[in-house]
Amino acid sequence: MKHGVSQGLILGPLLFLFYINDLPQLVRGIASPILFADDTSFIVSNFNQRTMDKDIDLVLEIAQKWFESNVMLLNYNKTSFMQFSSNIYDQSPDNIQVGIELA
Repeated sequence: MKHGVSQGLILGPLLFLFYINDLPQLVRGIASPILFADDTSFIVSNFNQRTMDKDIDLVLEIAQKWFESNVMLLNYNKTSFMQFSSNIYDQSPDNIQVGIELA
């Protein structure tokens, strides 16, 4: 094992929280980060759909760069996007792609 702690180690969750502690600071102002154990959620809110799309792209880019620089992988199979809207602002984002590498 090159990085990390053994599974089941009692200090594992605490050390993980110390390790990931700077990620929320990077997206603050763009999104509201929510961290619980090894799950991370970002809440992006805006009345303007185009601005929200740009904010989502920016948050995903920041998170991806953070994971890469901290020798972690983002599991794209467990990554989801969920949008809530009122009838007034019922639009889907133009294009959100997570974990898709273009050749």
